[in-house]
Amino acid sequence: MSTSNEYYLLIVSLILVLLGGAHGSLPGILNASGENELSQGCQSHVQQTLASDDFLSCKPFSFYMTLSKEFADMAKNASSIAPTMNEICAPGGDKQCEKLMKDMRGEFVKTQNCGGDMKKGSKIAMTMYISFVNYHLMQRTGCLKNQEDEYCFAEATSQRSQLDMYFMPYGHRLGSSSSGVPKMCTTCAQQIMNIYGRFGSQYLNPLRKTFDQSKMLMTQQCGSVYAKMLKNHMNAAPATALLPLMAWLILAPLSTFLSDTL
Repeated sequence: MSTSNEYYLLIVSLILVLLGGAHGSLPGILNASGENELSQGCQSHVQQTLASDDFLSCKPFSFYMTLSKEFADMAKNASSIAPTMNEICAPGGDKQCEKLMKDMRGEFVKTQNCGGDMKKGSKIAMTMYISFVNYHLMQRTGCLKNQEDEYCFAEATSQRSQLDMYFMPYGHRLGSSSSGVPKMCTTCAQQIMNIYGRFGSQYLNPLRKTFDQSKMLMTQQCGSVYAKMLKNHMNAAPATALLPLMAWLILAPLSTFLSDTL
């Protein structure tokens, strides 16, 4: 191959990389086997949503964490997950994305889209719905950093007890199964709980069913001084018909990775 041809191919490759967009290197969210569990109408709606540039440009941590096998594989190594978290946490249109997720949530629950699947108890459909709900909350917690300027989520991937905290807005309670409880007594854990306490009641998620019990456990394990640093902003919020449905939500695939490796 001539030098000119090699140069031409290099330029073409660079252009293709640039055209890939800001989300080009982020993992896929839902694989084919997951989509096959949905009805035809819901499957079509999900495919359209996940392929939307507007959706992808918001880099939804709530979706990657619960619905991306590729992201779960990355999370097995703290160093490999850091570049992905950098991309997810890059400054962007937070307000626009929050509105977009709210609008998409409204479309998602329509009967002709995925509302029927939710009524039938589809775990994937429910996970997607709560991921829409949790978008803003999980962007906040996912992008927290510790005192060493490392992502708290990357730190948590090696500590089952800390990683469990990220699933509280999906109905998971901290408990005796959260091994290594003293490792929850960290600055990162404190920041996460404070965000849940401050903002959690703004969203229609299962956090109301998990926050108080989990905070009590942390108070018992970490001591009164640590407990005083945990702010308590969880105000009473009106109950909704969806909350009982959300409580049983199965967390996949990252939770499966947890049980297999930690």
